[in-house]
Formats: sequence, C-alpha cells, structure tokens
Amino acid sequence: MNDAQQIRQLERQLDEIEVSADVRWQISLLNDLAWALSDTDMARAHALSKEANALASSSHDGAPNDLAGRAYSLRTQGYINQRLGDYPRGLTQLLEAQGIFESLQLGDGLADVFDGIAGIYYQIGDLPEMLNYSYKQLEVAQRIGDRRRVANAYNNLANVYFESGDYERAIETLRHNLQIAGELGYGRIVALSYLNLAETYLLAGDSERALENALAALQASREAGLILFQVYALDLIGKAYIKFGSPQQATEYVEQALVLSAKLESKVTGNYSAGLTRPTS
Repeated sequence: MNDAQQIRQLERQLDEIEVSADVRWQISLLNDLAWALSDTDMARAHALSKEANALASSSHDGAPNDLAGRAYSLRTQGYINQRLGDYPRGLTQLLEAQGIFESLQLGDGLADVFDGIAGIYYQIGDLPEMLNYSYKQLEVAQRIGDRRRVANAYNNLANVYFESGDYERAIETLRHNLQIAGELGYGRIVALSYLNLAETYLLAGDSERALENALAALQASREAGLILFQVYALDLIGKAYIKFGSPQQATEYVEQALVLSAKLESKVTGNYSAGLTRPTS
C-alpha cells in the first residue's frame, strides 16, 4: 500500500466511526491520518493532530486520558513546527512526547520523536546533539525492525558527516539510503537522499552531479507531493546553474522556488537572502 492509498483508507475509516463511541480508536485514526499527511498537507495534518490531542487530553465515560494518543499528536505537531521553522515550540512538543513514549515503551513514536529532535538541533547548528539523537533514533529503529525509520536515521547521520566535511562518507551513506528507500517505495527518503546528494556534490565542487541529483530530487518530490522538498530542489538547481555560469536558467528555478515558498508560509524557506536551510529527515 502506497502513501496515497493509506491516506484514503484512513479517511474512510475515520468517516465510518465519526458517530462511534470508540473514542480511543478515533484518536488513533486522527493521529495516523495526521502523520500520513504531515509532509504533503501540513495545515490539515496540524488540525487533525490538534483534534486528536484535545480528545486524548479529556476523559470519556470515566476512562482516563489517552496518554499514547496525546504523545502521537505532539509528535506530529512537533514535526510540523520543525518543518515550519518554529524550533522552540517544536522542540518543547517533541520533548514532551519523548517522555510519554519512553514511559509507555512505544518504539515507533520514540524513533520519530528522536528524528524530529535531531532535525531541530541540526537546523540550529548543534551538531553534537544532532549526532546524539540520530544514534538514539537508529538504535530504536533497528530494535523494532522498522526499515523506514532506519532510513530516516541514516539520512540524519549523513547530514552530520556532510557538516563535518566528510563528503565521501556522506555520499556513501546517502547512496545506501537511496537503495533502502527505493526497495521500500519510500518516496520521502528518496527525495531527501537526492536533495542531500545534490547539496554535498555542490559543496564538493562537482556541479554536474549536483545538478543531476537536484533534478532527480525535484522529480521525486513532485511524484510524492512534497512541496517543501520541491522548494529545496528548485533552489539547488538554481545554485548548480550559477556554478555553470547560466544565471538566466538559475533565476528561473529560484523564482519557482520563491513562489512555492510563499505558499507554504514557512520560516525555513521564507528568507532567500540568507540562503535556504538544508532539510533533514
């Protein structure tokens, strides 16, 4: 089942139980649908996760609050705020979710939370903490046997290698990740791997391979409906064309990136004068 099919199935299930008294099942479906939409429709995902949080934070028919439901909703909200560049709020939500997931020993949620926290530390330039949380993420993902979450962790580790100047190790890790993501049909990590390969090749001085991977990232992002990643890809294509001495082509792609960025209203991509912030998983 691909991502679009999963979303349609969750929507049908949610419609069928709207009048049901099974509140915990409703919370679970709301959280699952919010998480499935978190890369393609952040506004809707945020609204669904807030609805799940409200339900999970209230008692129903004498039943206690749904701690797990609250943690999964915080996971989604923290991830979205990471994507939008609201790092203090995102980190607060993710750390709260971490505490609940650890107390309940829920490895899938914990791996996702570590992923989000690692991403925030990367964006604010704290590489030691990013490395710390990336290894935590990888350990949990491997323990629960979830290859998608393993791929997310490898993507974060590749970013650490990249920032440390170890381009060869970053490229090796990203190529390995492309293989994993391709086998899984995991469009999000396929797109991210191409994006990060493009950035790595660009800084390593290989403009031809940078452009090749940026174009592949744009195609993968479009196929997966990942608008934020399209912004990054368009910007990288523009940067590659600058290196080739083709400012007119560069401008065309960066202008497309600006249009998409304005639609997202994201703090991450809103200021091109400072340069785009490189994505993590």
